[in-house]
Amino acid sequence: MLLTVQDYIDAKLVHSLHTSESKSFRGCRRRWNWIFREFWYPRTTAKPLEFGTAYHVAMEKFYSPELWDRPRDVVTELAIQAFRSKCQHQLDEYCDKNNITLRDVASEIKQDYEERMALGEGMIRYHAEEVSPELDKDLIPRKVEIAFEVPISNPDTDEQLWCKCNTCWTRWYHYNSTLGFDVDKKAYGNGGPEWKGLPVTYGGRIDAIFEGVDGRYWVVDWKTAAQLAGDRDEFLLIDDQVTRYCWALWSIGIRIAGFIYHEQKKGFPEAPEPLSRRRLGCLYSVSKNQNTNFDLYKKTVEENDNGAYVMGCYDEFLAWLEENGGIFHQRHTIHRNETELKQAAWNIYYEALDMTNPDLLIYPNAGRFGCNTCAFRQPCIGMNQGEDHLYTLSTMFDKRRYHYWEDKQPSTESKGNE
Repeated sequence: MLLTVQDYIDAKLVHSLHTSESKSFRGCRRRWNWIFREFWYPRTTAKPLEFGTAYHVAMEKFYSPELWDRPRDVVTELAIQAFRSKCQHQLDEYCDKNNITLRDVASEIKQDYEERMALGEGMIRYHAEEVSPELDKDLIPRKVEIAFEVPISNPDTDEQLWCKCNTCWTRWYHYNSTLGFDVDKKAYGNGGPEWKGLPVTYGGRIDAIFEGVDGRYWVVDWKTAAQLAGDRDEFLLIDDQVTRYCWALWSIGIRIAGFIYHEQKKGFPEAPEPLSRRRLGCLYSVSKNQNTNFDLYKKTVEENDNGAYVMGCYDEFLAWLEENGGIFHQRHTIHRNETELKQAAWNIYYEALDMTNPDLLIYPNAGRFGCNTCAFRQPCIGMNQGEDHLYTLSTMFDKRRYHYWEDKQPSTESKGNE
């Protein structure tokens, strides 16, 4: 019997709102309606390898609380093994979906697989040997890969927000049917008076939770990128995910300090290779697009081209590396105080009221930049011009019965802004 909101959550009978949906809602109501109310999703070809997902698996193993006291070199090998296993599993799934054997996989996919394996192993070793010993010395991992579902209620009265949308009704009806109960559609369906609806919640998945020296906790998010984004502190101060994930834990009584946003470049420092012949007195390249950093490059040229090093042939490039180059990771620590979290509670509540409002007006939010890359550009233009946009949707998109996070494990790498 469902007596409390937590009973509904445990039974997966909720109207769950995610950060990705909030961003889509504010970006364009028409697109949001098509995705999150009508479940139209762009048809995509699944990549044989999802690097970010595999790297998350490695970090999950590396920061496993039960392994934190184990020798770091041993745990590093376990993390690499977890990464390789996930990559292999992804490749096996690709073969199964395409009804082929590993031997039949295209040569470019095989090459991509080998390159990603080497890239991932190098990144994990770099993180374990160079990054973690410095940045994690005052932190203890307490949880990894935490799925959460937090009730959304009025911050003043604690009155739970409920939803009677068609999707909620369908879930409720199927739940009762599975248990063998008959549901009176006239009384319950379409907002019937005897049914209060399903509780509205905020859901997501946290990569890790660290405890600091003061006993407060940090929400941790791993990101991998081809290029680091540079200074993100100003943006992260108002970022939805940062604030809302902190609010979610704070709302259930956890002492939250803030959010750790850790960005890892898809690369790792490598020793430079010698040139086939000297150039400008240097045996090693001084090109700025190398995957190396100051310490490793200096050590290499000092040991293997000492004469040129002493003469100052590498001084200019080393100065550049020390100042600008060879950056393979960035960690941003964003604090959140109680006032910010209380304000977040109201923002989430107000937005949830709008998003679950059955009388909400739906219209496009056209913009010069967002519309150019929107997957729904064609049916949207067709609808504006009076064409059969439903036909366009049915031919270009898949009609699902549920959201993308309900049929697979959510990932913080996923943008959800189709």
